[in-house]
Order: sequence, then structure tokens, then C-alpha cells
Amino acid sequence: MIRSLPRMLAILAAALGFQFAAFHGFAEPQDAAPKADPGPIPIPKRSEQFTVSPKPGILGTHPRLYLNSQELAALQSRVKEPAFAPIWSEFLHAADQTAAEVPPRNPANTEDPFRRFGDRLPRLALAYIVSGNDKYLTAARSWITALLSYPSWGGDQDLGAGHVCFGMALAYDWLYNSLLPEERATIETKLLLHGRLLMEVSTNAAKKPPYRWGTAYFQNHSWICNTGIASSAMALYDLAPEEMQGWLNWTRGSFEPLYRNFGLDGSNYEGPAYLRYGTLWMLQYIELLRGFSGEDLSSMPYLKRVGRFLLDTLMPDGRSVAHFGDTPVFAWDVIDEPILAWLASRGGDPTAEWIRQTNRAAWGKPPHNSPFAMLWLDPNRPAQSPQSLHLPLTGLYSDWGFVSFRTGWDQDAAVVAFRCGPPGGHHITENWSSFPGASASFGHAHPDANSFIFWSDRQWRIALPGQYTHLKKTSNENVWLADGIGQRGEEKWMRAETYLGKPSQATLLRVATSPTADYVIGEAAPAYMWGADVTSVQRHLLFIKGAKPYVVTLDLLAASRPVTWESFLHTFGPMTIGKDGSFSAKDGNPAAPKADAPPSAPDLVTYGCQTGPSPIVQKTGPLVVLSHPSDKQIQSGYELKTDLGAPTENAWLVTVIGTEPVSARVSGTYPNLTLRVGNDSITWQERSGKITLSVNQSVIKGNLLSAKSPNADSE
Repeated sequence: MIRSLPRMLAILAAALGFQFAAFHGFAEPQDAAPKADPGPIPIPKRSEQFTVSPKPGILGTHPRLYLNSQELAALQSRVKEPAFAPIWSEFLHAADQTAAEVPPRNPANTEDPFRRFGDRLPRLALAYIVSGNDKYLTAARSWITALLSYPSWGGDQDLGAGHVCFGMALAYDWLYNSLLPEERATIETKLLLHGRLLMEVSTNAAKKPPYRWGTAYFQNHSWICNTGIASSAMALYDLAPEEMQGWLNWTRGSFEPLYRNFGLDGSNYEGPAYLRYGTLWMLQYIELLRGFSGEDLSSMPYLKRVGRFLLDTLMPDGRSVAHFGDTPVFAWDVIDEPILAWLASRGGDPTAEWIRQTNRAAWGKPPHNSPFAMLWLDPNRPAQSPQSLHLPLTGLYSDWGFVSFRTGWDQDAAVVAFRCGPPGGHHITENWSSFPGASASFGHAHPDANSFIFWSDRQWRIALPGQYTHLKKTSNENVWLADGIGQRGEEKWMRAETYLGKPSQATLLRVATSPTADYVIGEAAPAYMWGADVTSVQRHLLFIKGAKPYVVTLDLLAASRPVTWESFLHTFGPMTIGKDGSFSAKDGNPAAPKADAPPSAPDLVTYGCQTGPSPIVQKTGPLVVLSHPSDKQIQSGYELKTDLGAPTENAWLVTVIGTEPVSARVSGTYPNLTLRVGNDSITWQERSGKITLSVNQSVIKGNLLSAKSPNADSE
């Protein structure tokens, strides 16, 4: 309940559009048409209830979100220290650029611009409360005035409102003592209105997509919007304690399934790019809750290993990433600094600071622009490289079905990454019935079971389309189709519900590593759509780690009827086809998105040879420029499409991908065959139903999937 009569009058005046005489008054324009305030939102009861109790003494004080007065004073001193001063200077440079912007008068009422608008407020507010420079307060007022004048915050249903509620709550709290009473009252009215509109969506499980994020516990829309609600509740708690307590309890309950079940192996099914977006909001909520109530969720299992996942998905150039899911090749430029700052200073990750510095150097050291990097960064923390820590060169994430192999941690290393598992990972998929009422929102995943990428000699050899694609298609991945039929879930957004409740899922069968070669087997048949009638789509991938690393894939294909099998390989350089079925691709780097990006890699050659069983006739289809239907980014590239000729129930195909032309010959037939690549001899043999793989007479042993440690070999 709002208890102050003057405050009630100020709010009523603002709601009616009356102009205050104060020069900086935040009044809505006369022609605004704000949405009607729905009033307090009834909050459904859950089987498990949570209570967020404010810390003693925190109410009635500002600032209190992320910073209290003592912590603010400490930050004001810290930015003057020699190690921190250059970083703070870069942040102020970014704040200067934001302060020079003029808010648009009539922006498009869509999510994207309002996400950016909301992000401006904490940057300007922190710059002001730490530096005391009035230009940042003036700029913050300008943006606050503009946002309060807009009748809707990006539709008031989803991400746009989530970002603005969060940014407005922080600006209100951090600037509280510098705002006029009538200014605060106007912010309170609008923040209460838009928070209620978001709560209306969050508590309404019957909402239709795309606004069903209230029960999409494992998707970034839920984390962002609920953090916007929670921050608003903490900022406004003194004004309406009973209603705000309900908001806080509800959002805490919404985070519980995420906290206990998401990314238990450290992986993120949305891919490295969305990892940077969504994980930041997880951390913002965790730190928000810790500061307000004292409850600490930083022990979340996902956060214990996500730093290693970032390391394993980063290519040796320090800027390209393993671009599975809706991930551009460059993961939206810079790896998110506040995430790495938190992982280094609060999460205890030894390599996070090394990743942060490596990525900054690779991108020409772009300016710090996140207030959370300023809050969480410890410039005195040493950057420990993976080489110095002697970290394993294999990264295994068996829940998501992802493994990466590399020859080293230097810039000349070769890297292979392979994925075979259900969207969202095995744990969430297999335990879906334990999340009553949850929405299956895994839209940024792709139908990519058994897909892989290969990086060598400082450039991509085999890649994925490399951008955010709205149409998820199996043919965009480096996998197989059967009679033109691909894997389940193909739509604008990945339809993960087609995987839930199935008795079996695509999965990794074996992962092994040795000094000379790494080996992974994936079985993708359970991922295929009904009608394909596949019984096995098994891929054996062998990574030979010599002076000139190369990749061998052995694909074992089986169906319950004769089907036409088609395989796809993608890269960014144009390919040529040899008479012997070999192919090559030159200059495998996509166009750099920034003028100051490092120069392109040397002009080297990717070489491949595809070999199949007689009498199957191989056909290499036309090379086509990929053009993915998308209303966002498009990354052009090249595709090699190969089919096995006549329909068949069973087939196998060997593919060799290297960096220089070399002879490749197959003798025998599976399950007993020998592949010779140059001077190397690779042999598959079946004895007593067990396949043995040897490279140059050295048997590759073990299965990391059965080892106690994810990076220790075993028999």
C-alpha cells in the first residue's frame, strides 16, 4: 500500500499527464496512451513456495541494489587505484558515448530497441554515482524522461519490458538521492504499471507462444523478464510491501528449476552466443538476490563449469567460437566481460581472466561498457592460461552431448567440436515430467545431432552456417538426410516438445583420447522424424593430431527400408571437386565484421576425400551458396552435398578432411576395413561384437563417458 498522501497526489497527477513546474520533471506527454494499470496481479500457488526476506536494515535506504552506501564509497576509491583507473576510464568513455545520444521521440514499439534503451540507464547511473559528473545525471534524466513518455515498453510482454524495468529500477535506486520527489513518484507509477504487466504474463501459464516465458524455466526470456520484475520489486518495496513481496517470492520460485537443473555439466544448449546473453541475467539475478536478502545461489552447478565450457568453445584466434545453436561465428563480437569478471572474482574460475584478456586483445581491446564488469572485475587477479594450468585438451559435456578436442592452447592449434544429444540436454529431457506445467521452450537449439566443426591452420575448415537462423533445418548442419527427411523440431523455432517423453534420445556412445588421435561416436537415429524409418545413424569421428591434423568420419547408416542418403558439409571458402571424389576449399574465413579485426588467415587448402562401399556410386552434388531464410543475420557460405546414389537400407561412408592434398584409400568393408591417408593406417576391426580402432597399429582405448573424471581416460 502506498502510504504517503503527497506521493499519491504526485502519482495521480503524473498519471493524468499534468506537467510539473520543475525543470527536470518526468511527465508524460499529453498525447500518450499508456496501458491501463491492471492493479495487483493474483499470484497462483505453487507446490513449492519460496520467501525472499529483506535483510535487516535494508529497507528505507538507497542505493540497495548491488550496492549500498558503504560499497559505493569503496568503489569510488577503487576506481582511483592504478590497476583499476584505466579500466574505469574506458567505462567512462563508453558512458560519454551514451550520454551524447538523443533518445528517439517515436521509436518502433518492438523488443530490440527497448532492450538497448533499458541497458543505457545503469551505465549512465553508475557513471554518475561514482564520478559525480553531472553530465551523466543529465543524460540519465533525458533517457528516463523519454522512456516514461513512451506508452509501451516494447509491447510490455517480453524482453523489451524486461530490460527497461531492470534498467529503470537500477536508475531509480542508484539516483534516488539526486532525483526530485515528483520525479521519483513518476518513475514509481510507471515502474509499478509495467512490472504488473510483466507479472501478468509471468503468472499466466495459459499464455500462447511467444509469451509463455513465465513457465519456460530453461530459456533466457524467463530469466530476463523475471529479473526485471525482481529488481522492480526490490526498488519499490517500501511503497507496496505486500505486493512487492509477492513479486519477489514468485520470481524466486521461477528461478528454482533453473538453479537445480540447468546445464549440470556447464554446457548451454542455446550455444555460446546466447550463453553470453542469458548467463549474464542469471548472474544479475543471483547478485541482486544476495544483496537484498542474503540468499546466495552462486553454488548453482552450471556456474561451476561454465567457464571451462567457454574455454572449450573458444577457437585459438580468441574471437571465433564453436557456433552450434543460434550462434554467429564470432558470438556477437566480444565475450561478455561481466560474466568472466564474475567467474574470476566470485566464481573462482582460474582461466576466466585469461579468456577475458585474450578476447579483448583479439578484438583490438574494445572499451569496457558494462556497469557489472565494473562491479565484479578484479584487475589484480592474475590471468592464468590453460597452458600454465596444464588443462586437458578434451572438453566433454555428456549431458548436452558435446565434446571438443584440440591439439593445444596456442594460436596454431587445431580444434574439432562434435555434438550429439537432445535439445536442452539429457537431464532436463529425461526429467521433464518433474517440472509440472513447464513450457518446452528450446527455440535456439538446432536439429544438429552428429554435426561437427573443424578448425585448423588459423581458419575454419568445416563450419556451420554461422549465424542466427530463424528456420532450423537439418540440412544446414553437417549431418545426413534420409529421403530428404531430417531430425525432429524443424521450424522457425526449434520444437523441443517433439523430443520430450521419447524413450530414447540421440547420444554420445564413446569418447576416447590418446596422444596421437581422439575418437568420438554418436548415435543420432532417435532424433530423426517419423517417416525417415532410420534404425541407425551412427557417426565415428577420428581426429588425427599430427603435424598436419585431419579429421576422418565413418558414417554407418541403416534404415528399415531402402532410402536415399544425403550428407552435407559446410564451409566459408568455395570448394572444388576432383575426379576421384575429393574436394578442396580455400580461404575458410568468413568476412570479418569489424574494420579493426585481425587480418585474414593465410590462403591454405582444405582437402577431403569421400569413399563408400562398392557397388554404391558416389555423387557429389552442386556446390551452392547457402542463403538461410532469416529476418536477422545471414552468413553466406558453401555447401558440399553428397548422396550415395541408389536407395539402400544399409550403407557406410568414409570422409577425410585435412589441410593439404594427400592420397586416401579404403580397403575391406565395414566392420573390418582399413583406411590409408598418406603414410597413416587406420583400421576398424570387429572381434566378439566389439569394435577396435587403431591408428598406425596403436589401439585407441577407453571411454571417457564411463570415467569418473570427464577428462580422464579409462578402459
